[in-house]
Amino acid sequence: MKVLSSLAALFSGRSSTQNDLQLEIVKFDPPDGSTLMAGEKVTITVAWRHSMRGRGVGIWTKPVAPREVRGGYDSDGGEADKPGRGRVTRGFHLSAPCAVTGVVLSASDGDSRELFSQRIPVNFTYVANPELEARRHDGAFSRITAVKVEGDGQGPLPVGSHLDVHVRYVAQSTHGVRVTAVPITDADYRHALPVKLDNGEGEALQGFTIGEACVVQQVHVRILNASDVVVDEQWIDVHLQVGG
Repeated sequence: MKVLSSLAALFSGRSSTQNDLQLEIVKFDPPDGSTLMAGEKVTITVAWRHSMRGRGVGIWTKPVAPREVRGGYDSDGGEADKPGRGRVTRGFHLSAPCAVTGVVLSASDGDSRELFSQRIPVNFTYVANPELEARRHDGAFSRITAVKVEGDGQGPLPVGSHLDVHVRYVAQSTHGVRVTAVPITDADYRHALPVKLDNGEGEALQGFTIGEACVVQQVHVRILNASDVVVDEQWIDVHLQVGG
């Protein structure tokens, strides 16, 4: 078991009182040192005790892993909002092969001020998951075949104009792919939600609205699969003059 303690000082007007916070990792499931398939979850049981009135304590456990590996970790559930003691479960998962060399156990008060943070050495290994790998490569043969951007080369367009983007495509996937199109600009804009594509040949409608004067010279069009992997993309050269 790994026991961690911290003293936190709370300030109210001119007075100051000290309140103790104790965190203890009592269990890893599966145990530290295990090998997991990508996507599988490590569950961590943390025992807590504190006497911090009126602020509450949030508790997190975050994996230490390569930054390029996607994954997630559980958010705080509010179990330690009141003084006392108890146990919480937290967990994380990673979506690709990698080594997890540590877990950061942290706590903050109700004002999001950090009370405690420490890296706990662990040794978890994630290996390839054939099912996830297949999903990551799903839709790999889908392609953008043609793009037409309304307003291209037509002279000044009013600020706030909505511009449609027509995307011709060939889609082939098991779990679905979707298309999105956005202008390359620092100006304020809103764009349509990605549209799911039917298998086979077809045309999808995307679009965006630019909220301030600018000149757009490229539109970025992408096809993504259900794992958010880009399977095809094009940068379309355009001349969209918005505003005077």
